[in-house]
Amino acid sequence: GYSMNDRLLQEAGGRVTGRYLEENAQSTLKALSPHVAWLPSVWPETYSYTLSIALQAGLPVAVFDIGAMARRIGECDPKAEHRILPLSLTKRPAQLNDCFTDFRSSYLVSDTLRQAS
Repeated sequence: GYSMNDRLLQEAGGRVTGRYLEENAQSTLKALSPHVAWLPSVWPETYSYTLSIALQAGLPVAVFDIGAMARRIGECDPKAEHRILPLSLTKRPAQLNDCFTDFRSSYLVSDTLRQAS
């Protein structure tokens, strides 16, 4: 997608793919091959089509504990690799980074075990 300031995001190491059409979303995700979909909304969304796209792609998803995205992730299969992060982490970037480091590590271990079986 895109951000409010793509240049700053890119300077920080983020990748900006630009706007997408829903019919291209799955192929775009496949080309990017992300480890996780992080949907960092800090307001109570009433729904999220982006969350639907990430779930359809079979990605583990991380969201903050607010609104419909947290509710929907909470209703997913408990065996899924999804994470609901405390909203307080928006003010604690080092701890947020630690959560993602742990998330990635546990996902890669789980993925390796799935592939071995």
